Amino acid sequence: MLYETSQSSKFPFGKVGTEWCLISYDWWLKWSYYVGRSNSGESLPPPIDNWILLKKSSAKQLIPNLSLGTDFEIITPEVFHAVQSWYGGGPKI
Repeated sequence: MLYETSQSSKFPFGKVGTEWCLISYDWWLKWSYYVGRSNSGESLPPPIDNWILLKKSSAKQLIPNLSLGTDFEIITPEVFHAVQSWYGGGPKI
């Protein structure tokens, strides 16, 4: 997802035009817990499920009023590609 913002705004996620990906916050929490406890025999996180962030009628349209840190996290495309290659799922948003 290319985050569009005006040149004058102070966007905390990098320069205007920087590409970022969204990932389900629920999945991110499960993954964070897993990597923090990887020696305890925890099972792998499930595949990424970003479908919960999208409208049922459109595979590329976000549900209105989603919140950062509650519904999704923002990560780099490289991080998304890595976790998707390890755990599967998607889609890339």
